[in-house]
Amino acid sequence: DLLLENKFISDGDNAYFDFCNATNFFDHFDNAEIQKFLSDKESDASEISKIIKNNSLALQEIRKGLEKEICRPPAVTSFSDNLPHLTEWRKFALLFTVDARLNFRSGDLDKAVESAISTIQFGYMIQNDSEVLITFLVGDAIMEMGLKELRNILESPDIQMKHLDRISKSLKACNNTYDGYVSATKGEFRVVYQTIDALDNGDMPFFGTPFQQGTFPAGENFGRIFFKRNKTMELFAGNTRNLIESGKKPFSEYKTYDPLEKLVKQPDGFLSFINPNFVGNVFLKLVAPPNILKKLYALDFSISGTELLVILKKYQFDKGKTPEKLEDLVPGYLDKVPLDPYDGKPIRYVSEKKLIYSIGPNLEDQTLVSDDKSPDDIVFQIK
Repeated sequence: DLLLENKFISDGDNAYFDFCNATNFFDHFDNAEIQKFLSDKESDASEISKIIKNNSLALQEIRKGLEKEICRPPAVTSFSDNLPHLTEWRKFALLFTVDARLNFRSGDLDKAVESAISTIQFGYMIQNDSEVLITFLVGDAIMEMGLKELRNILESPDIQMKHLDRISKSLKACNNTYDGYVSATKGEFRVVYQTIDALDNGDMPFFGTPFQQGTFPAGENFGRIFFKRNKTMELFAGNTRNLIESGKKPFSEYKTYDPLEKLVKQPDGFLSFINPNFVGNVFLKLVAPPNILKKLYALDFSISGTELLVILKKYQFDKGKTPEKLEDLVPGYLDKVPLDPYDGKPIRYVSEKKLIYSIGPNLEDQTLVSDDKSPDDIVFQIK
């Protein structure tokens, strides 16, 4: 159940090669100048426009890839496998975001919306078929760039219904983040599986010392006593299944997979760690896939929250005001009120303050009891 499906896809249908080919046309730029521009600080407008122009062929290649259905990179089977394209891909996403901001400032909302959507689609394709967590996280970060830019565009008094319809359609096509999460988590398990085999065979050192029988400095068989291949596989498989199952539930229901917890609580102190698979347990702590559920839930709310902002904007167009409660949007605008992925309850809405929000990973509703936006809650303003 933890194996990845290896479905055949031709190079011509794989957007990965278009995205990689774009790097051949990449013209390096001053990232600091870009960040100043996106932070609304004083920047050189002519330099910003030049950066976009010099990378027009690269962005054209990315858009070519976005017309396809899948981006499947080569399989990653080792922690040492190099993924150099990810750095350039993040920079391409920055360029799309800059292009969206330039068009927004010039009043061309049609182009601004399209560039922001391209950013989201780019990130979604990267993370949706990722086979390692770092790729999923890069796709996550790129999607967030585009979503943030869309929320900025939604604040424009000149936005029209055609823009809202275009945004709604695009977001619905990019809201299944769970499949990419599962693929990345299973892919990470594959890398760990290969690593455990390498440790067991003595092909890989652990803290500089191989585990082959008789080569461990503390004495013959030491490595075999404290490192059990099958037990270690079971640990990582259990952790992987826990992460996959948890992704279907609200964050409030997540429970950490920690086989060492009972050992730590035993009265024997440190000696409780010295068990037949001590090294395997430590290895789990060191290289197990990190808990990226918070990232998954933050992205899910960013998508659903932005979708809700669009719906509220449509309601304003039709009614001339915001609703008193989100239930007023059902069934005319929504089938049901979307849920907060952190606690599984309906997304919070404060009509008098014109904001929607999630309670965030600390699971405490602080915005409702505070005069200011809570830094721990994820808050979107309705303009």
